[in-house]
Amino acid sequence: FFFQAEDGIRDPLWSRGLGDVYKRQAQDCGEPVLNISWNREGTSIFAGCCDNTAKMWDLQANRIMNIGQHSQPVAQVHWCEMLNVLYTMSWDKTISVWDAKQQNPVMSFTLDRKPHYMSVAFPFMAIATANRYVYMFDLDKLRCQGVFQPIYQTETMLKYNTKSIAAYQNGWVLGSIEGRCEVRTFEMANIQFSLQNKNTNFTFKAHRDKDIYAVNSISFNNQHGTFATAGSDGKLFTWDKDAKIKLKGFPDSRQITTHPYPANAVIPILDCGFNSQGTILAVAYGYDWAKGAGEYKERDNE
Repeated sequence: FFFQAEDGIRDPLWSRGLGDVYKRQAQDCGEPVLNISWNREGTSIFAGCCDNTAKMWDLQANRIMNIGQHSQPVAQVHWCEMLNVLYTMSWDKTISVWDAKQQNPVMSFTLDRKPHYMSVAFPFMAIATANRYVYMFDLDKLRCQGVFQPIYQTETMLKYNTKSIAAYQNGWVLGSIEGRCEVRTFEMANIQFSLQNKNTNFTFKAHRDKDIYAVNSISFNNQHGTFATAGSDGKLFTWDKDAKIKLKGFPDSRQITTHPYPANAVIPILDCGFNSQGTILAVAYGYDWAKGAGEYKERDNE
């Protein structure tokens, strides 16, 4: 399996005026890559892989190396510039901290539930797990006290399985398969009480009308504190959690004409993400497996 930076945007409708993007380098990781994270300088890419390893790709030397090992696939990775370490989340239920200079993890914590999604907004980390739970980590305790363990865990306010999560400095936004989101905000001095405040902790409908679609991705605009949600309905919205309003809805996937799907097909949005300046929002389309393997077609891989 290859991962690369990045190939193939050539149609002007898809590139949206951003210009062509060409392959610069490629590496063979042997097994599928589940997640990546860049360092701030853009000189290294960290990857979580299905061969149970976390890898670092040095782009300047074009060299790839293993820097972390789990007993099951590494589902997500996050490079922390503040501490110069890599966080990994694995299906073996462990969250680990790695220093690229040593083979063993600096710290590791084993959850009692399988983790599904991880999001970091330093010094806060949120881990969404099976059974609709969220584990909260204070990464400052790792830096100042050498402690790496959850400061709190709580059940989500939603009724169905979690599909996405995005952390901000003192809380998170979580999306579910039921097309709804929850916003949670806490105060470190009294976490339990603040998470029960109905003014700052609430749910809302995001990707559902007469039908219900999963909220596949959530991304914060770090410049404005707003966030975007992307769904299986092929729609993209931006929201203001403080004002509790929808800011904007973008044209859905049925208005895109240059794709291998039938005309007027609803193409799920798999992922979305703002750049660090909050001026560009990247969007990925494709089949999201919501209807199972039987609905997969070769065109979904194009």
